[in-house]
This record gives sequence, C-alpha cells and structure tokens, in this order.
Amino acid sequence: IKKDACEMWEARLRDEYVTSFYDAKPYKPDCILEITDELIEEATKPVEWGLSYPFKELTERTFGFVSRCVVGIGGGPGCGKTTFTQAIQSHLIYHHNLSIGIIDLENTPGFALRKLIGYQLGVKIHTPDTPYPVELRQKAKEVGQSLKEKGVVFYDSKGDIHWEDIEAAIRYMVVTKGIKAVFIDPMSGLVAHLSASEANE
Repeated sequence: IKKDACEMWEARLRDEYVTSFYDAKPYKPDCILEITDELIEEATKPVEWGLSYPFKELTERTFGFVSRCVVGIGGGPGCGKTTFTQAIQSHLIYHHNLSIGIIDLENTPGFALRKLIGYQLGVKIHTPDTPYPVELRQKAKEVGQSLKEKGVVFYDSKGDIHWEDIEAAIRYMVVTKGIKAVFIDPMSGLVAHLSASEANE
C-alpha cells in the first residue's frame, strides 16, 4: 500500500488502485450512531432515581446523586461548603456503602482525613483549641479504621498540582479501586498556580 494514488500508479499497482477506489467504504465518523434496537431500549426504559443525598429536598430537586455527573458546590468563604460536602461524603460512605475518593488540593491527606473523622465525631479535632482527651482520640482512631475498611482513598499532590496527574489518579480510583464518587476540593485549586488569563482559559 502506498501513501497516495500517484505512488500506486508509479509502482504499477493499477489494478490495486482501481479496486481500492471502487471498493472503498463510505466514510463514517465513530461519533455517528444510527438508531438500533438496543438504543431504543435504552431510551424508553423507566428513568431511575439516583442515590439519596443526606438532605431530602436536595434529593427531590436533583433526582438524587447520579454517577458520571459533575456536581459543583459554590459559595462565599466560610459559608459551609466543606461541611456540606462532608455531609454528602459521609452519607455515601455509611448510608449507601460507597467507596469514595477525596482530592483535597489545600490540605495533606492526613489533615483531610482528620477533618472527615472530626465531622463523624461532631468535634473539630483539626483545631488545637479543641479539647482532645484520650477517649476522644480512641474514638477518632476507630472512625479512621472504619473509613479505611469502607475503601476511602485520598490523593496526595505533594504540593505540586497538575491536571494530568489528577486525571490519572481519578482514572485509577475508578477503574482499579471501584470508586463511585470522587470529590475535588476546591475546584479553584486546579488553576491556582496559573495566571488570571490562563485560569480563565
């Protein structure tokens, strides 16, 4: 096979050229999909609810937590975005028994785990002014162990944030570890190292 008709002609591959020209299949991009019985079946089956959120009204308004969707949580500083997210994480872990992945771009995995454990306990064990007796520390370790058993995994950026690394980590979490929900906090951390114009782009 040559690169074009001229090379085929020069190589005296006239019969092969004619055959390749007249037997050629019409070009069809992979993204074009004709209706099949399977597609009709998929398009007409009843729509299922997603998994519940820890808030009844949120579940009703969004039809539940659906995989393969991106959900963004926005708000001003200190309004409770992280606490809200932790409520969803805990609900997915303990109510729906899902393994989740956490990509915290502002904290180390240890600190992010500490905050999640503290949420479970209802105590801010991530601040030094919170009383932290031995009994509470033991309970914290038990919660940490239960999160480990539930298959919660963290991403460690080691202070160097690149989308290619995060994308590879998400792929590993989903394909290899069976993670059903990945949380990135904050989304702005993906562009924090860029200039304003690059971030906008």
